[in-house]
Amino acid sequence: MMTVSRAERHRIAVALKISTAKIVVSYNGIAPSWLTPLPESQTFAYDLIYVSNFVRHKGHRRFLEAIAGTRWRVLFVGADFGERANIVQYAQRLGIDLTIREGLTQEELIAEYDASRIFVFPSELEGFGIPYIEARARGVPVIAQDLPVFRELQELVGGNLVDFDKPDQLKDALSKSLQEPRSRPDLEPFLWPKLARGLLTNLLH
Repeated sequence: MMTVSRAERHRIAVALKISTAKIVVSYNGIAPSWLTPLPESQTFAYDLIYVSNFVRHKGHRRFLEAIAGTRWRVLFVGADFGERANIVQYAQRLGIDLTIREGLTQEELIAEYDASRIFVFPSELEGFGIPYIEARARGVPVIAQDLPVFRELQELVGGNLVDFDKPDQLKDALSKSLQEPRSRPDLEPFLWPKLARGLLTNLLH
């Protein structure tokens, strides 16, 4: 059996009552084009970006509730799975400056990360969370919900974990992240060729 994180391996092992030794972990990856040079100077179109499909457990609504009363410019990128209209209406009621985009090419998505100050990840359930890695590949500070898999990614590529149900905690993390310089951690372990070689090694042994 194979899965995409140590956290997800543990969850599966507990659910199926099997040993974790029977489950191989192979992370999701990114293409080398994500590691092109970061912009030397930046003009930010957005303060906060969240890349995720519009599904209830992804936490769009509670994130918007947490930043109500601020002047953050927010970009949501993702396909609609039934929640987008509700999210748009909710943002309007709260007076939040929200832009929504979908169907972006990889190059367009990279440009949107580069145009955003902070990446937020308020999802309530994730097996991995590739946007976390994408954001760090572009040097964007990450603030994510305190989930086991995000603790795992934090150890590997940095980022900040908070409880999005605690607005004061989130706003404090946002303020601190705005002071962070753009920097890219070592993302080579997440490149697809490296992951493929590691997976083959695991399977052959």
